[in-house]
Amino acid sequence: MDYALCSSSWRWLTDVTPLLPLFAAPTQGASSTQCRFQITCGTTESWVPTLNLRFHNQQPSAPQPTQILPLFQGGTFDSSYNSKYSPIQFDVPAGTKKVLLYAVITGHGSDNNGCGEFCVTSHHFVFNNKTTDTRTFWNAGTPLGCAHRANQGVEPNEYGTWLYGRDGWCDGQEVSPWIVDVTQQVTIGASNTVLYYGWYDGATPNPTESPGYIIMYSYLSFYTQN
Repeated sequence: MDYALCSSSWRWLTDVTPLLPLFAAPTQGASSTQCRFQITCGTTESWVPTLNLRFHNQQPSAPQPTQILPLFQGGTFDSSYNSKYSPIQFDVPAGTKKVLLYAVITGHGSDNNGCGEFCVTSHHFVFNNKTTDTRTFWNAGTPLGCAHRANQGVEPNEYGTWLYGRDGWCDGQEVSPWIVDVTQQVTIGASNTVLYYGWYDGATPNPTESPGYIIMYSYLSFYTQN
């Protein structure tokens, strides 16, 4: 499954197949055929989003995502950021052929270290106290980190500091999901654990003023054979 978000300035096409089970899970007070999408904008500008969902089944014999487990979300990026996270215990259903970690992560705000918009942050998922998968935004804070990505969807000459590299995003550019195959890190048909923590400069952040924040949504997607 893909989705496209279009405007007069840009168009994004993102493969969100691992999230397909979200479309089959009914919400409270709604039937399984109803979904609600929400766009949040932090400015007073008016936006008119257009969303298209494209479903396909190009490989009907391949494993398909059938269950999804919501994991961790972000928050204020300060000295208490990591203390609010505890390990999540989960079972991998018998018959699972593939398990994917799916996360969308961006940093915003500006403390005395430039976090979370203009500082390098790293995000770590630890499975069964053994294997750690890490996403690090090395582009953040570089003088031309976003300008160099104009051919990848960044909106040139956008008002403000659009040229500088940012923590997981650039003005006008799609925020690509981080997808990791963690099948070999979990035990199928048994209990497992996963823990998350986020770092600045190799440690828990400890700003002295105006802490920034991390926007993050993360999931495990379980694939089975049709």
